[in-house]
Amino acid sequence: MKYGGACFSLFLCFSQINLFMKSNSDIHPLLKAQLDRLQHTTLNPSDLTAIFKEISQVFTKFETSEQQLQQLLDIQQKQKKHADLKIENFIRRAEKIVNNITEVVFEIDLNGNWIYLNPAWEQLTGLKVIDCLGKPYRTHLEYFKIANCGVFDDFFQSDSKACCQVLNLNHSKQQFWYEVNVKKLFSPNGKPTVLIGTISDITEQKNKEITLMRDKDRETLSNKAKDEFLSTISHEIRTPLNAVIGTTHLLLMENPEERQLENLNVLKHASEHLLSLVNDILDFGKIDTGKVALEKTPFSLDNRLNALYATYSKMAAENGIGFNLNKDKRIPKHLLGDPTRLMQVLTNLVGNAIKFTQQGEVALNILQSKRTNTKATVTFEIVDTGIGISNDQQPKIFEAFTQADISINRKFGGSGLGLSICKKLISLMGGDIKVKSELGVGSVFSFELSFDIAPNQDSELCQKPKNSTMDVLSDIRVLVAEDNKVNILMLKKFLSKWQIEADIVENGKLAVEKCKEETYDIVLMDILMPVMNGFEATKAIRAFDKEVAIVALSASAAAHLAEEYKEGGFDAHLGKPFNPNSLYELMKGLYEAKNENLPYQLGFI
Repeated sequence: MKYGGACFSLFLCFSQINLFMKSNSDIHPLLKAQLDRLQHTTLNPSDLTAIFKEISQVFTKFETSEQQLQQLLDIQQKQKKHADLKIENFIRRAEKIVNNITEVVFEIDLNGNWIYLNPAWEQLTGLKVIDCLGKPYRTHLEYFKIANCGVFDDFFQSDSKACCQVLNLNHSKQQFWYEVNVKKLFSPNGKPTVLIGTISDITEQKNKEITLMRDKDRETLSNKAKDEFLSTISHEIRTPLNAVIGTTHLLLMENPEERQLENLNVLKHASEHLLSLVNDILDFGKIDTGKVALEKTPFSLDNRLNALYATYSKMAAENGIGFNLNKDKRIPKHLLGDPTRLMQVLTNLVGNAIKFTQQGEVALNILQSKRTNTKATVTFEIVDTGIGISNDQQPKIFEAFTQADISINRKFGGSGLGLSICKKLISLMGGDIKVKSELGVGSVFSFELSFDIAPNQDSELCQKPKNSTMDVLSDIRVLVAEDNKVNILMLKKFLSKWQIEADIVENGKLAVEKCKEETYDIVLMDILMPVMNGFEATKAIRAFDKEVAIVALSASAAAHLAEEYKEGGFDAHLGKPFNPNSLYELMKGLYEAKNENLPYQLGFI
């Protein structure tokens, strides 16, 4: 109305305005500029029309801007209302979550007073939240002994998060575990503001952990007891078995009559079969508990295969079948691996093939399937024309204590562990055993292993020197440390047969004293002896004599002993009962290696 009245006055008094504009130089510059733009130096009725039009346009623009501004304000108000609703919903959800979780959520100011606690606090402590807010945390946490672990007190001095677990009694006097997590928050300018955190009841989790630890401890004790039991049983079985096998060999060396020879061979094969069963059971126990460590030593595959062929060609001939050994000439002469375990697998598979083949032949084929500058991949294949295995029985033959048919055990014997042991050993060496068989036709067992190639100049550690200094050990001096009278008798007779001079002592202490008084080439050291055991005696001897060869003779099956023999200063190990020929070859190899200044190391098994 103000602007309308002014316009009306202009309309009535334009002559006065003209006069005013002509005479008044104080007119507002903006108005003057607008009039000048319209080329109005004086006002007349026609000029007023243009002015009103201009003023109308200004009002129109103003109304449009006002409407746009109002629309913008309406949009902003709606957006704010929507945002407020989202925040309200978020806060409501957050409160719902925090109020219903089982963990205590808390907030502590920099003065150490509670400023927030969720309802879980009351469930955990039995204390009312309203009674705790604004009060020092220590007043209530001392009830839980949390302050004793220093989480809160120490954390006030640090800038990182902290955590601890505490065992205590809850308000119901029941034992429980809880976990406290604390974190310090900072303002945008880097100043600490509050501490936030949680207290969680982890009783169930901790009880499970404690139960698992107890179960693990019980399992460890059980395995230890099992090892000790196997070691004891092994010793108790092997010791008398050593006497049986030893006596049998002694009698066979006496040129028995034909009638006696037949009986002695029956006794020999029966005792060796019993020994094989014992070894299978003990080996399975060690492999099954993961206590078999593989060697990686240079060895001659030819030497090992020749020894295997010499043994099993005789066995095959006795069964009235043939035994062929076919080796790929491209295979390197010297490989790096565990020859003892490899031959254990091959002797088991070849022995099975001969045992289950009543006519035809058995063949051991060894092929090079891949070769690089540093590695050779070798395929081992055992083929027989034996009884075969049906398709439905083939998956079962590698299971422990399982044979394809119960009648097989009655007819051929065996523990049912051999193939299971082979499968596990081959797997340890990085291979996988496969079988193809047809009932009544025969079987093919095969597996593939990769070996590092040993330098040709590195002769096999177990190989005896080619240029032997002697064939008979009649000049060497041997000390026998053994407390079992039967074993002493066996050793004395064998050594006497070989014309070897030997002194006998019955415990480790006497062995040490004897080695100080006399010079020996070889010491045959029993492990389990009174007064001082074989390990202690060997350690004492090594303190003053690094040269004498010491052989561990043990009927124990403890899995950890193999490594201890090496670390204990022994040159070799021979398990009881042993074949007398094995003892002779061992002593011969040790003596020749010493004279030739060559390394000699028997596999520690």
